[in-house]
Amino acid sequence: MWTIAILLGGAPLAWSAWVDRRTTLIHAHAWAIAAWLAWAGGAASGSVAMRYLALCLTGCAGVAVLGARKPGAVAWNAVVLGLLAVLLLPLAQRLFSNVDLPLDPIRLGFLGIAVVVGLLNYVPTRHGLGALALLAACLIELRQIDSDPSETERAWALGLAAAAPWLASIPLWLRLRGAPDEDRAWRDFRDRFGVVWAARLREQFNRSAEHSGLSLQLGWGGLHRLDGLPPMAVDRAASQELLNALMTRFQ
Repeated sequence: MWTIAILLGGAPLAWSAWVDRRTTLIHAHAWAIAAWLAWAGGAASGSVAMRYLALCLTGCAGVAVLGARKPGAVAWNAVVLGLLAVLLLPLAQRLFSNVDLPLDPIRLGFLGIAVVVGLLNYVPTRHGLGALALLAACLIELRQIDSDPSETERAWALGLAAAAPWLASIPLWLRLRGAPDEDRAWRDFRDRFGVVWAARLREQFNRSAEHSGLSLQLGWGGLHRLDGLPPMAVDRAASQELLNALMTRFQ
């Protein structure tokens, strides 16, 4: 039952990957799909190794987003592969020494940091509910990874993981279609790339607008004038052009 639920949860991930297929996020989507398959494998087998692999790939998917910018989006995968190699050292030791998975607090802490950083990047966005659900599932798994989990804890971890993609996709169904084009483009970017890149893009936009003499500022919710008045048509046209130019590094 849980395996089927996890696999069904992959539908929003597949759709998101299709939408972002021409952006620099496609590499992060590939990592996320690999992680999701590992989650399904862990639900089916219940093995410690597969559950640990799922957590490792989840952390790698979050870190992959942090390098999703041109130039260097493809090369960043080498960094993510290096992270995965370090995280998978316990599995290699288990394979070659034929012992239980050698996990210690330092290794689990390092894995936990990778997972938390990647998922917290999306908590302040409209996908925050899904990110929190997956984060809770990962923390439950981390807590019990080196022991036999109870049925209740296992059900909570798999249930939260299966629900996370659907919870994250709810804002896509409830999106406000009446928002101005530049506000819609900004919010879509913010939600897809997370807080780190959104903060960087907003900083660059506001600096460029100031140098261009535009009395505009890009806030977390969208565009607004410095004098508090609604942006005029000419302001919106200039801001749309500037925003499109800044977003080219992510396409």
